[in-house]
Amino acid sequence: MVYDFPKIQVYQESKGNMLFGQNFRIHDEDKEILLILYNYLLRILIMQKKGIDLEKVLLLSGPVG
Repeated sequence: MVYDFPKIQVYQESKGNMLFGQNFRIHDEDKEILLILYNYLLRILIMQKKGIDLEKVLLLSGPVG
């Protein structure tokens, strides 16, 4: 499945407007971190769909070496 992240952001802004009023907006400097969070969430959803137990997952991060 292919996700269109700009469309997701449009949806998030419209939902934010509905919940918090017309002054709600996503700032340009926040869009990159939101893209990272969307990707992270999608990976979790894919793992759950494949039956991977998230209680037994080891997450390694940082530079190589």
